[in-house]
Amino acid sequence: METLDLQRHMPPEYAGKVVTVNGCTHEVVPHIATRSKYIVHALINQRSGLSPHVMKVRKIFYTDPKAARTESLTTAEAVIQGLS
Repeated sequence: METLDLQRHMPPEYAGKVVTVNGCTHEVVPHIATRSKYIVHALINQRSGLSPHVMKVRKIFYTDPKAARTESLTTAEAVIQGLS
């Protein structure tokens, strides 16, 4: 299976690609939801067959990857602050 490359693959091509999460390989399934800011895919662990993770890709990523990264970092910082 081919590794998902967000710089090369577009959303209709995500299904069937693989990603690695915490050292485990997961297959990306067709999108399970589309929200105003995100496209959501379930990730199936190839060893266990379970789906412990989802992948949310910000739609803005396709038009402005730098802005998407900034938004993601801002969200992560807010979550960390909330945990402190």
